[in-house]
Amino acid sequence: MMSGVLVLDLERELSVPPAVAFALVSEPDRMNRWSEARVERVLGGDAGHPGGTGALRRVRPRMMGREVVLEEVIERAEAPGLLVYRVLAGGGVKQHRGTITITPSARGSRVHWRVEATLAALPLEWAARAALRPSLERSLDAMAQVATEMGDHVEVTLPPPRSLDELAESRALAREAEACMESQRAYADELLERDDDRGWFARVYEHVTEGQLVACAAGRFDHPAWVLRLVIAFHALWEENLAIRLGERSGDVEAHWVKAHRRAETASRGEATMFVRAMRSIHAGMRAHIEDDLPRAIAKVHLSSYAGRADLARFRADYLRMGDIFLDASAKIRDVLPREAWTRRARVLDVLTPDGMRGALIEKRYYPIARRRREAFERAVGLVRVLG
Repeated sequence: MMSGVLVLDLERELSVPPAVAFALVSEPDRMNRWSEARVERVLGGDAGHPGGTGALRRVRPRMMGREVVLEEVIERAEAPGLLVYRVLAGGGVKQHRGTITITPSARGSRVHWRVEATLAALPLEWAARAALRPSLERSLDAMAQVATEMGDHVEVTLPPPRSLDELAESRALAREAEACMESQRAYADELLERDDDRGWFARVYEHVTEGQLVACAAGRFDHPAWVLRLVIAFHALWEENLAIRLGERSGDVEAHWVKAHRRAETASRGEATMFVRAMRSIHAGMRAHIEDDLPRAIAKVHLSSYAGRADLARFRADYLRMGDIFLDASAKIRDVLPREAWTRRARVLDVLTPDGMRGALIEKRYYPIARRRREAFERAVGLVRVLG
């Protein structure tokens, strides 16, 4: 079924200055004074601000007579002039971007609100258009009334301005991250050549790193230097444990990698097909690397490069943007494995599952990548709080 594209543009004049207008459109408690959709704060953004970059919130609009739950992240909060947010999940939304620009005007400020969304199916687009625009129109009318009642002398606290221009560092970091990818590729080639199933995780890892490099070069991240530093720190933990396990370096393999390596080594000695062996190896590697290495890598990057410059929460939006890269890497592995090696169940599911549903299928039946990655980030926030 074809997906539907929804674009809405709305504008209102408010009788308050831009700083107050920004607070009205970004802070859940203030939004609930005018929004028909209930807005709930989940996690604060940079500096703990509910409307800061990296903040998470839950929005509950009504569509077709029922409540829909949307998870949103604030991607950019450049107070008082710009707020960019995105729906992460819910409501059949495949892609989304909300952009609110605020400019000074004779009355106080002008708010322009643009919503761009791709939904899973055309009927959802029709339903959203029928319900969302009238609701937003009414809500913005209510916001204008609230602004009038507030007056000119309201005290607000805006998200802190940050200066994180790291263009020069990004070039050197990109070269170092490319070296990480080459190392992953070399290990994958070497291990698979000798029928060592640990090579399958190395191959997936190579594709993930490649995807992150491409995304950085394409400008998909607001903080590419942070992403590249994370790529490098994350890789180092994996490579160190693998090199020790292979006898290339001295030292002790960490417990979570001992378990993952044994899982892959046991699979290669069994009677399972190549497909099953690859899936077991990849699953074991993902668990070890995401659940144990990732929180430490995130915390290390923050403490060594960003402490005192920004809160870790600021980078949550860029971190969540990486989610699709993991699904793309999985798809590349799927294309490499010979179809005749697949289990019958895997072949049937592959044929019957639409491309847009593959991520949900992986989450449910194989490994909850998105959930575990989000948990890893919040564990890193806790580590920074303790160690910083």
